[in-house]
Amino acid sequence: MATMNARVKKQYLLKPQHARTNRKMRDLVDQAVTAMPEVGIRKSAEFLASMHVPVEVAVRALVYPKRRRTVTPPSYRRR
Repeated sequence: MATMNARVKKQYLLKPQHARTNRKMRDLVDQAVTAMPEVGIRKSAEFLASMHVPVEVAVRALVYPKRRRTVTPPSYRRR
């Protein structure tokens, strides 16, 4: 496995978070987070895996559900 040089690593770690663009994935994650109190984290994780949600997204959403962002896409902002 190749190692990153310091500049590339810094750029990778400081990458800004972008607004969500995939509404289907957002809805799937919302379903899993909403169902989690009743079915548990394992079943929610299995659901997201079966729906092909990336592991990084699923783990972040299920482990830290209160940190989820509500982002207004730039085209819908009021001016």
